[in-house]
Amino acid sequence: MNSLIVVCLFLFTTWFPPLATPSGSVVIRSLDRHSGDVAWSPDGEWIAYSKTNTDGDCYKDIWIVHPDATGHRCLSSRWTKKKSFPHRQAGGVTWHVSGDYLVFVAQNNDAVGKRLEELATPGTGLNCNLWLTSVDDSRVWQLTFYETSTTRPRGVIHPQFSPDGRTLVWAEALGKYPKGDAKVYQWGKWAIKSAELEWRKNGPVLKNIRKYCPGRQKVFYETHGFSPDGSKILYCANSMQGQPLNGIDIWSLDLQNGRSRRLTRTRSDWDEHAHYSPDGSMIAWASGAGFDVEFPTLRSPDWKQYVQLDVWAMNADGSGMRRITFFNEDGHPDSEWFRNTVYDSPRIVVSDSDWSPDGQSLVLTLAYEGPDKAMGSFLLLIDMAERLAR
Repeated sequence: MNSLIVVCLFLFTTWFPPLATPSGSVVIRSLDRHSGDVAWSPDGEWIAYSKTNTDGDCYKDIWIVHPDATGHRCLSSRWTKKKSFPHRQAGGVTWHVSGDYLVFVAQNNDAVGKRLEELATPGTGLNCNLWLTSVDDSRVWQLTFYETSTTRPRGVIHPQFSPDGRTLVWAEALGKYPKGDAKVYQWGKWAIKSAELEWRKNGPVLKNIRKYCPGRQKVFYETHGFSPDGSKILYCANSMQGQPLNGIDIWSLDLQNGRSRRLTRTRSDWDEHAHYSPDGSMIAWASGAGFDVEFPTLRSPDWKQYVQLDVWAMNADGSGMRRITFFNEDGHPDSEWFRNTVYDSPRIVVSDSDWSPDGQSLVLTLAYEGPDKAMGSFLLLIDMAERLAR
């Protein structure tokens, strides 16, 4: 049976916990199921996220929901009726400061076939481009125009808006696949890109595009959150010489002078999805520290069946690292809640997260391994202030 169908069947039949969790639970509220990447609106009124369509094609769509779990709305459901709009995978959402627009990643409509479908999922992003939509979903504009390739695909992942809405950053696959150690070069060459968003009569365009390839080993990059003043971004990369892809670390990059700073220091622990707290004092990220996971292969997307991550936090300078969630630790209340309320899974992955504008809560998607290694997922809130105070 087609693997996509197997995953969709699992997602469709997996029981979803009540939206309101009991008082005293480790979770504030469950918001939705089948979720992917997430982004909180600047005014705190909405959470945008990608969600797998289990009723039909199993592609991810762009959705929004209020933090109290009301007002669920799909923004991309109407796009399939217009030929020029994306109608396959869509995800990787980020909010403009106005709250009126979202930038996202979408699969090229001519990227057809099982392998190309797998490589175009949000987070892998090959044969994908950046798009911008109004939140009322009345208009959609394409921002980048990379053509589909079966042999040397380019692509984009994880766009992020600066706090003032003027700058957009993203990670880009360059279509270059050098020979060498597969543990280092399996995903090809990537770069960090930044550009100014300019509005013209015919719609928005990206101008003054800059390219960054920091570090000694210029291979893979994935862009994350901006600092509150807009001067720095967080990203993950395997930038140290010989560092494997499963050993990606969290780094900060000064966009003005191009200098980078390493914040986590591991050789094999997976570190990803880092975001500054609204006041800039802290960073929350997803880490596999302490799990000692073996990666028999890093061939995309096969590596996804090995990742195991919980939420960690540190001071903005990289000091004071501590684990925040314990969904993967047997006997911990987080783990017991998950296995009793959601599913008794052997592996849980914090696949993305974002702070609330007031810094009190964290919205995150938890992916988890189900029967026959099929993955389920759901969207929830945790009380970040309470956990940091422990």
